[in-house]
Amino acid sequence: MDYGENWDELRKECYTRDNYTCRKCNKKLILPHAHHICPLKKGGLNTLKNLMTVCAKCHKKLDNQYIRVGMTNHVKRELRKNEGLK
Repeated sequence: MDYGENWDELRKECYTRDNYTCRKCNKKLILPHAHHICPLKKGGLNTLKNLMTVCAKCHKKLDNQYIRVGMTNHVKRELRKNEGLK
């Protein structure tokens, strides 16, 4: 999937905003992942508001959760959290 030419900059901004900490399990990260709260293939945007920093383990859980239940309250809740950030 093509994340766009500013992907590296955008994901690093996400990591900085979230203090290199997984937003699900609160672990400090050396190798963070940028998770699209609402997946691009489901109409989510490649924006800072739609990203959250997660560890690899939580990223896999979140992706599996979305596959199982679709757009849930998790997506809406996380997007609302990002409203107040930077």
